[in-house]
Amino acid sequence: MQAGSRKNISIIAIVGNPFVFIGIIALSAALLLSVFSEYTKETVKSNKELDKKKNILLARYFIEAKDENNDTIAKLSNPKELMDIYNSEIEELLFLDGASNVSSVSDFEFSKLVWKENKKDGSLYYFFKGSESDKRYLPLFKVKGGDGGYIVPISGKGLWSTIKGFIYIVPESSAMYTVKGISFYEHGETPGLGGEIDVYDVKERYLDTKIDIENKRTPEMVKAVSDKEYQIDYISGATITSDGLNDFIASHILDRYKSILLEVSR
Repeated sequence: MQAGSRKNISIIAIVGNPFVFIGIIALSAALLLSVFSEYTKETVKSNKELDKKKNILLARYFIEAKDENNDTIAKLSNPKELMDIYNSEIEELLFLDGASNVSSVSDFEFSKLVWKENKKDGSLYYFFKGSESDKRYLPLFKVKGGDGGYIVPISGKGLWSTIKGFIYIVPESSAMYTVKGISFYEHGETPGLGGEIDVYDVKERYLDTKIDIENKRTPEMVKAVSDKEYQIDYISGATITSDGLNDFIASHILDRYKSILLEVSR
């Protein structure tokens, strides 16, 4: 028998073995998925960053967002128009996290800022990718138009997941703020229960509530509202999600961002 014939028989025998054949298919599929994942990684990252900026603007234009046909809100579905609005409306600020004095950072590339989640409480820590420094940072978004004010990143634990979002607040004095908008861009809460944080009417409960940094008061979800400036209705059937929102909104405003918010509103 010729060498070529023996080679063909060997290939047929290998392919004819169901275990070998399945292994070849699995290996090929894994290779293709790996190549595809690498090829689309930058696109996925870009889309996530775009979604964050959209949610920053949804907090900024919270009142307008009630009308899905609002011109500004409609434009947020177009990446180019979204970026035009973002660049004209939002100024990206950066501060050192944990500094004894408020220390802003200048001449930085915001796109290189990455985050890591504290798995215990769901808070996010920001640092520069590839930096040898162990410094951590806090981003803050200044609203240029309208009533001005600032958009604060917030995150923490709900019932099943880490909830990430933004809260838009406008200063009345150095320690007093009014909530003008809120948005959530990532969570895994139960639809119809904790997942109701996606519903506009639920988020609207925060609108025009107050923040008093000196007296350590932030908007709080409660079962029986007695003070409408600081209390709003619980999410029905979602006690743990509601408690989680109370905790991490307070911890971000009254702890992580306290010194910064007192400083920028002077």
